[in-house]
Amino acid sequence: MSGKPADDPQVEAMLEHFLNYLLEKLDLQSYQELEQIFKMDLGQKENQEKIDQYLEEMDKLFYIPLTTKEEAWLGYIIEQYNREG
Repeated sequence: MSGKPADDPQVEAMLEHFLNYLLEKLDLQSYQELEQIFKMDLGQKENQEKIDQYLEEMDKLFYIPLTTKEEAWLGYIIEQYNREG
């Protein structure tokens, strides 16, 4: 799927499935909750600790064997999703 445009129906379905899986595993109710975690003021120690905790949990939950090119593509697709959401 790598290389397909962000608005490709297969890409949209894959991203929706991926984000729903992530929300379920991190016990969040919406993508906006996840997005807010990464918009926190990193200058506050408690916020940094919370972000670190989520990143650690994400690393434990799943391993996604992607090439560098696929990682860049996925990052781009998620960025496009954020702009449209």
